[in-house]
Amino acid sequence: MNTVQLECFLTVAETLNFARAAQQLHITQPAVTQQIHSLEKELGVQLFHRTTHSVRITDEGMLFMADARQITVIANRSKKRFSLQADHPVEPLFIGCMHTQTMNQLREPLTAMRREFPALHPMLQIIPFQHIFRRLEEGNLDVVAAFQVPVDSSMVYTELLRSPMVCVCPEDHSLAGQEKATLEILRKEPLVLPAPTLIPSTVRRQQESLLEDRPPINLHLCESMDSLGLLIACGYGITILPQLLAPTLPGLVQLPLDQGQPISFGLYYKSLKDRPLLKAFIRCARKTLGENPQ
Repeated sequence: MNTVQLECFLTVAETLNFARAAQQLHITQPAVTQQIHSLEKELGVQLFHRTTHSVRITDEGMLFMADARQITVIANRSKKRFSLQADHPVEPLFIGCMHTQTMNQLREPLTAMRREFPALHPMLQIIPFQHIFRRLEEGNLDVVAAFQVPVDSSMVYTELLRSPMVCVCPEDHSLAGQEKATLEILRKEPLVLPAPTLIPSTVRRQQESLLEDRPPINLHLCESMDSLGLLIACGYGITILPQLLAPTLPGLVQLPLDQGQPISFGLYYKSLKDRPLLKAFIRCARKTLGENPQ
């Protein structure tokens, strides 16, 4: 079934005359007849009763008319949309992130880009760590916003900020009134940690210092950052994370982690050659986030 068949059917249904329908469609009458026959064969029903003197639409034709009109309207709408695009082209920028929290860091640079590039269409995607850099390498992403990790040397990394490590605990926890959290104290606390695939190795190494001789009952591993925040709020334990990733649910407190090593966060890309839009995005990100480091 195609739109030519549908337009022939609808025009014949409106005129009840094959010759007049052909005239309106600017094609020959045999072409109209052929399109109607092909449509009837596909549907398995007869759409018109035809004699040498008259044309009458069948009950099946009446039922099909609403579908034919709807399909034709949708098809014409799509054609119009993309014909308008030629006059008003969009500029897509495919941005990959591993977490909602890191994606939210792009609010200011994207706001600045909208003013400078009105045709910009940011295509934001949340992609797991094990896939995101391959998507960048294959050209399915223009840029990845992520913490610094060891990756293929063909990729370029631009640091935007360094996020300090913090301890997150409930506001009624004994630690909540402290000025900072120390690793020595945290070794005695139940832990809620994200799965290793959710965090960079630089964070994982700092968390591992709390895992020595820890029984399983005092450790909860979470498959998402959202579930991690919920378990902490429910009192199942505390966590240490870069401030940029720390959950911000009501009732949670963040404490600076004594001797914690800040984690670099920035943008990965392959090249800026002949990429003015990407170059402008990186410039905006460095300006907005570099002025407001965590």
